[in-house]
Amino acid sequence: MRDVFTLASALALYLLVCCVPSAAGKAASVSLHVSPYARPGGDGSASRPFTTISQALERLRQIRGGASVPSAAEIVLAGGEYPVTA
Repeated sequence: MRDVFTLASALALYLLVCCVPSAAGKAASVSLHVSPYARPGGDGSASRPFTTISQALERLRQIRGGASVPSAAEIVLAGGEYPVTA
């Protein structure tokens, strides 16, 4: 049986990977988008989202390069079901 992310799970993931903007009120410096209905090969932009949460997390790791992201980062999840594989 395949597990599926619910809206509550997606929100929890969002809160986990999203850093709160700094006290100076800066907007997120990195915003990656994911949609389970996107076409493969997306770049994480709003117009070309990734198809999996794993792709967004990997891209965030690449951006971070092992260090903290300046300001803030967010992963924006479109509505839908996100399959989880073990």
